[in-house]
Parts: sequence; C-alpha cells; structure tokens
Amino acid sequence: MKCGKIRKMILTDYIDGELDPGQRKVVEDHIRSCPRCGELLQIVRDAAVDPLKRAERLQPPEETWHGIKGVIEANRPESPLSGLRERLREILAERKPAFAVLTASILIVIAALVARTYLFDRASLNMYLEEQLSFIDALNNGDRENGSYTDIGIPMEDFLL
Repeated sequence: MKCGKIRKMILTDYIDGELDPGQRKVVEDHIRSCPRCGELLQIVRDAAVDPLKRAERLQPPEETWHGIKGVIEANRPESPLSGLRERLREILAERKPAFAVLTASILIVIAALVARTYLFDRASLNMYLEEQLSFIDALNNGDRENGSYTDIGIPMEDFLL
C-alpha cells in the first residue's frame, strides 16, 4: 500500500482504533518497513493522543450546564405537530359561522344516533330490564321450581342493606 493512503489511515481510523484486524495488520506491517510513516505515527501519538490520555478531567460548574441546556432548548427545532397545533388554535379561535354550523350539525347527528340506538329502542330496553328484575327476584326468593338458585334464607334487601 502507498504511503499516502497509510498516512491517511494513521491520522484517522488507525489512531482511533477503528480499523478491522486485516487493515490494522497492513498498516502495522507498513509502519515497521517505512521509517517516515512510523515517524508520523509517533508524532501523532506524542502531539494528539498522549496529552489527551494524561489530561485531568475537570467538572464544569453547574451553571454552565444550565446555560448549555437553555441554548439547546432555545434553538430546538419545532416539531411538525406544533405547527398543526397552532393552526388548529387559530381556526378554533376565529368565530366562523360556517364552522360553528358544521360543528353543531355533526353534534346533533351524533346525539340523534346515540338517542335512537339507546333511548328509542324501548322494546329491547324493557325486555332487558324485565330479565334483570326476574333474575334479581330469583336470587332474592330462590327458584324453587327448577332448583337452579340456592336459597340462603335471607331476602336480597336484608343481605345488601
């Protein structure tokens, strides 16, 4: 491999330990046979790597982190939903008669469907209530004819109250 490519690899991936084992062996073999590339590696280690390894780790003051956090939050890009949220607020804040009529109409249709389904189906409602009442009565009195309910000897009201 040519020195130019080896030198690039020394300055980037080799010094960072990012080369795969095959490339690493090629670079190390070249460094052993080429004094100029070996000298470059030593210069890079002396000037960039070793001082960082010996450097003392300092903890910045707490207010520094608060300042950094403030800058990050101030420069944070808006989410796509924030624009939509603002647009909905604008639409709802404006008093548009057509929008109000449409909303009222939709609410009336929904209320009519709910009322029709649950309130005006009296036959089904009456049948359900009668079924429930007969079940409660059977629990209260026991079904002596079929023997399917156990009579525990107390009326339901006494038990619940």
